[in-house]
Amino acid sequence: MMIKRFKSFPLPKSLSARILLTFLVVSLLPLALFGTFSMQFVKSAIFHSAERAGNSISTSIVGLYQSHLQSQADIINTELINIEQHVLLVQKFAEQVYNEPHLYPVLTPIVFNKDVGGYYWESERSPDQSNTGATGHFPITSNLVERLERSKYIESMFQQSLKNNPSIVAMYLTFPESAWRIYPSIDLKKEIEQRFFDPSIPVTSYPFYTQALPSSNPHSEVVWTD
Repeated sequence: MMIKRFKSFPLPKSLSARILLTFLVVSLLPLALFGTFSMQFVKSAIFHSAERAGNSISTSIVGLYQSHLQSQADIINTELINIEQHVLLVQKFAEQVYNEPHLYPVLTPIVFNKDVGGYYWESERSPDQSNTGATGHFPITSNLVERLERSKYIESMFQQSLKNNPSIVAMYLTFPESAWRIYPSIDLKKEIEQRFFDPSIPVTSYPFYTQALPSSNPHSEVVWTD
């Protein structure tokens, strides 16, 4: 087995050369240390700069997101206020119709269909008309029928409200006898068959009705429910 030997670096023999070599080594050490320190400083500066930039970008993104949420909240709030105004207009007109019935004579008589389930429903009309119905928990008196017939005057207000605000999908007027007029008209029999409506429960027992009663809402304000 052969071992290859490397020659060692020859040191200068003269004293002056050795002194110069010593000075050279000594002078290179601070440069190496300075270089190392500079590299660490640059790395640290780059890291902190990147960290600050990242924080700044994150803050900007969060700010933009919050601004977008606030903008969307303002739009929704404006829509809700708009809906409330439409509801209040309809309410005002309905009060006028029933406070001054002599000004609003019955125009179209109601023809109710009675289902074996006990509820009453008026045949579905065209999509641009309203119709009436009742759960049958209370007697269908002539007075109730007359009030339902007179509510036909409110249909134009319903139509205008939905036309002016696409967020409103339907409007209805509910009577204490668990009867109603709704716009657009619905096929009550189909709604019941598809389990969208339960005629065994009086509509006057739902929160949207009970919370709007004078006992719960003495100032007749718009009440929002789930």
